[in-house]
Amino acid sequence: MDKSIFQYIWRNSKGQQLTIMAMTACSFPFLLMALKLPKTIINDAIDGKDFPKDLFDLGLGLGQIEYLLVLCAALFFLIVINIAFSKTINTYKGVSSERMLRRLRYQLYERILRFPKRHFQKVTPSELSAMITAEVEPLGFFIGESFAVPVVQGGTMITILYFMISEDPILGLVAISMVPIQAWLIPKMQRKINALGKERVTKARHLAGRVGESCLGVSDVHTNDTSGYMLAELSRRLGVIFSIRVELYEKKFFMKGLNNFLSQLTPLIFYSVGGVLIINGDLSLGALVAVLAAYARFTTPWRELLKYYQRLQDSRIKYEQLIEQFQPNDMLDPALQQDRPETLPGLKGTIELKNISLVEDGVKALDDISFKIEPGTRAAIVTDPGSRDKIAHLMSRLILPTVGTITIGDSRLSMLPESITGSAIGHIGLESYIFDGTIENNMLFGLMHTPVDNGKGENDPHWDFKEAQASGNTTADVDADWIDVKSLGLADKGELKAWLTNVIHALELDESLAAKSQTMELNPEKHPELAAKLMEAREKIAARLNANLDDKDLIYPFKDDQYNSNADIAANLVFGEAVEEEFQTKNLHDNPHVLAALEEFDLKAPFLEIGQKFAGTIVDLFGDIGEDQPLPDEFGFLDYETFQKLKTQTIQADREGLDSLGDEERALLIRLTFELIVDRHRFGLVDDAMKDKILQARKFFRENLPEEKQAGIAFFAEDTYNPKLNTQRNMLMGTINHTIPHAEERLNDIIFKVLEEMDLTEDMIHLATRAPVGVGGSKLSQADRQKVVLARSLIKKPDIVIFNEALSALDRKTQDRIRGKMFELLPETTFVFVTGEAPENSEFGRILTIHNGRLEGNDEAAPAPQEEGEGEASNINTEAAVLANIPLFTGIDSNQLKLLAFHSQPMEFKAGENLITQGEQGEAAYVILEGKVKILLEGDDEIVLAERGENALLGELSLLSDSVTTATVRAETKVTALQIKKEMFIQLLESDAVVASHVARLISDKLVESLQLLSKAA
Repeated sequence: MDKSIFQYIWRNSKGQQLTIMAMTACSFPFLLMALKLPKTIINDAIDGKDFPKDLFDLGLGLGQIEYLLVLCAALFFLIVINIAFSKTINTYKGVSSERMLRRLRYQLYERILRFPKRHFQKVTPSELSAMITAEVEPLGFFIGESFAVPVVQGGTMITILYFMISEDPILGLVAISMVPIQAWLIPKMQRKINALGKERVTKARHLAGRVGESCLGVSDVHTNDTSGYMLAELSRRLGVIFSIRVELYEKKFFMKGLNNFLSQLTPLIFYSVGGVLIINGDLSLGALVAVLAAYARFTTPWRELLKYYQRLQDSRIKYEQLIEQFQPNDMLDPALQQDRPETLPGLKGTIELKNISLVEDGVKALDDISFKIEPGTRAAIVTDPGSRDKIAHLMSRLILPTVGTITIGDSRLSMLPESITGSAIGHIGLESYIFDGTIENNMLFGLMHTPVDNGKGENDPHWDFKEAQASGNTTADVDADWIDVKSLGLADKGELKAWLTNVIHALELDESLAAKSQTMELNPEKHPELAAKLMEAREKIAARLNANLDDKDLIYPFKDDQYNSNADIAANLVFGEAVEEEFQTKNLHDNPHVLAALEEFDLKAPFLEIGQKFAGTIVDLFGDIGEDQPLPDEFGFLDYETFQKLKTQTIQADREGLDSLGDEERALLIRLTFELIVDRHRFGLVDDAMKDKILQARKFFRENLPEEKQAGIAFFAEDTYNPKLNTQRNMLMGTINHTIPHAEERLNDIIFKVLEEMDLTEDMIHLATRAPVGVGGSKLSQADRQKVVLARSLIKKPDIVIFNEALSALDRKTQDRIRGKMFELLPETTFVFVTGEAPENSEFGRILTIHNGRLEGNDEAAPAPQEEGEGEASNINTEAAVLANIPLFTGIDSNQLKLLAFHSQPMEFKAGENLITQGEQGEAAYVILEGKVKILLEGDDEIVLAERGENALLGELSLLSDSVTTATVRAETKVTALQIKKEMFIQLLESDAVVASHVARLISDKLVESLQLLSKAA
């Protein structure tokens, strides 16, 4: 980028700047005429003689009044012309400014995409986003005026000065007498202000970065109770910025005050000097008035020039700082991003690292590493945590080596364009990101290289296309088709869908997607075939439920003549889901059509009484709840403020009766009644008679709802797919009866069997891929996030896949299973697993070991190198994932689980060894990672109480009690177990009351189970 902001502006907007200057030059004659005309009006028309007068020798013979009006009309038109010039110039200047701002932001973002990866360790995403958005904004305004303001305002000053000197040279000299003083003094003061401004920008940028870090690390702030320290640090940063700004204000407004003083001193000189000249007869009154009017206009462009100088200095500093931040060393050559051969050659050759060394911040991270990996090989690189990311990033070309070369076949990796590496190399690591959008968009992200068609593009040069072109932005249409199925060797989108399905099954993502599909809404207009099939599934599910008496009551059906006790009163009354806001539950108390139905069947008074009793019960149950304590999910429709209102008016109604409440309070009670769900809230407030009245009101409401309002509700109907219900409720056409144990699980079994019989499972899975992932994949589990990122790389059928702890959220057995399926899915692909622990030799044709940055072994498996005191650190994620699947630990945060795993000890037991011995004091619990155990009751004869295998938790009562153990746990085979110490678990419970409550419930269940086993043995 250009070092000078003026060079940048001139190079990118020379034509626009010349146009502005040309329009400005054309406006000066009209400005000069507008300045001269007032003198003519005063001297020749108002104070003139010798009438009638001719105008432009036209022989008009105008009288004094006519002559005055003609001159005033001419002045009016000159004013209009000058305003039109000003409006046109300023508008064009604004358009030019916005184009350049758009260009600058685009170029800065394009440079971010070429930053070396290590640069992101020096600057936070918050700082970069602040620079592209907030810091660039003032530059955009300056860019538009950079050449225009000196020309416009300088030309205006010269024009006005010429007029004043032509009227009287003395007055002209008076007008410019203060200009040299201001021109000398203001730049000196401005330099000091500039230095402060530069410091303020830097400090504000660091503040933005720190706030961004706090958002990313808020969990660590909570778990370590460091909010006080973080606030103190923020206060210090704000204080520094405050002191800089105070000093800026002092200098800036002193300069402004001095400037105003000098500006107002000049008119005083005009009055004194001009008055003397008029008294002596050397100057006419009209000339003095015209000069004074001209000077009033003269100060405006001079002030604008002074402000322009201040903005120039401020913009120069901002631009230089931006250039400094956006020109790091080792940026990716833009040609490597832009070059795209017509046919992509692929990278099927041998991967060879030759004498690779990597130095970062003066420290050698990798030292003289050389090895080869043949095409199609399944290789593992076992390394310590310090080298793991480095070697994976080097092989994926995310970073470049300091010394040495990496080649693939005959191609040098550092010289290959991204069009080749992006399609032929897949990289999956812990840092791989889930972008906001849908699951499908994230999975197909690796195929979005270039648009397959032009979209609207050049064939339809619409306004946005032209403006993108004028601003130097890409003209590629984001709404075009970007998925190139032919690059995968596929014929069409149907084959891509089949390939996507294979990848989903291979990664075992199908089960979670199938479950997610049950919670999604489906628009029957966009997907009529699937909606029709789900309607058919509804009939089959209903037939199965009716055929089995045990299943018949699993749902509350939506039927015209039945009240649904598991739906709120609002849904029962309108018998549908709101499409328009006026029919949402929170607004029904104001809806005239709903109120008409209540009035018709005298339901308003009973609804008020139900609402009052409902409110009273809630207040009794949760009256002491704090603002930071949410109500249970059953009362999620109440926020803290509304709850406090209910407390107040409940007391008033109990004391003075419902009639004492105002309209707003009564409306709140009716609104509360609409939220009541009979079976969920179980307060006995709605009897059968009330249900019958609500059914009558439902019929009246439906029959009397105007036709134009019908579309505002998606009514429940047995023969219609409801777009406002999720797919599960549509197939059930009702709500689940949670009073029956395991009702939802039983219904899901029926639903999935019917979908499978109808060959709809795949369609539902693909429906789930359209679900939003949330920011950073926040709506997905950690395991699903990793699987989606992995799918992104596998879908593009790469020649090489680099794994860097890519499935750490899964247990070891699942990782092995998925790995095998990936090998089957892409049999010719070279797989490189960068890992912390040695895998099974049978799976990999090549195992390399890197320890302390040096290659130690080429062809044999070796245990993962360990730093002193590191122990099993590399297995923490795997062990935490195992703990997460155990019911006792399901309520514990993932970071706390990792901490628990870190403080736990992996242990191995031979067959026949005891993990726990009956009668001894328990000090720990065990999670079985591999192998099988028997639970024995020792006595005269050993009695086998139970057998347990992988992922079983044993001895959990020892974590909470000092009593002796009641049974022996003995290894039946070789057993690997994770020993959980009592001390660490107690600390965890003391730090989290929610977890403690959860554990207490599960331990109670465990006691019951243990008693049952002992009673059977007895």
